[in-house]
Amino acid sequence: KDVEGVLAEPQITSFAKIKCKWIDIFNKTRTLFQGFDAGSCWSLCEKEFNEMFNDFVVRNEQLVHGDLVSGNMLIWHNDLKIIDFEFSTFGPIEFDLGRLVAAIVIAIAEMKRNCGMYDMRCIRMFDNIESLLNTVSEVSSLNKVVRYAGLLMCKILFLHHNTFTEIKNKGEYLNYFLPIAIKCLIFDGSFECAVSDCIAFFKKRIW
Repeated sequence: KDVEGVLAEPQITSFAKIKCKWIDIFNKTRTLFQGFDAGSCWSLCEKEFNEMFNDFVVRNEQLVHGDLVSGNMLIWHNDLKIIDFEFSTFGPIEFDLGRLVAAIVIAIAEMKRNCGMYDMRCIRMFDNIESLLNTVSEVSSLNKVVRYAGLLMCKILFLHHNTFTEIKNKGEYLNYFLPIAIKCLIFDGSFECAVSDCIAFFKKRIW
């Protein structure tokens, strides 16, 4: 807001700065990923990680939220409000959808790891992923949503997962979650895959 309390127009330069911040975040993720397990995991998806990173860098098509997760969505009756635009910048729409899918996939995997149960909560979460993917009309975009989910899962796992501060053996934790992220990164949806194929892919990777 400006000095009179009126919402000010967003500054394009600030979005460009946030883009640079995202580039720095992904570079740090790459460094940590390369150093994990002597780089053997990194070798499985180095090409795809760099492809999605470059895709994000060059595509400045529209304003994206940057941290689109359920905690930044407020629902009152039938009204949806999005908050916390700290990481907003210009980029592809698949980036936001991939961030939301990544958060849901990690939540489901956490349930599997902690209680080994497939219950109604998991079913609802998979339904949420299906609803999100149904908003994507093109096969190429569907492919990139899944691959961005993988890229952002790597970022979450290596940089921002709060559970890491409470886990003594972080390697064991990464060994459980990282294969899911890698499979998403190298996901090949260039063929005529449907949303149902993507849901089956996620279920197979987690369960």
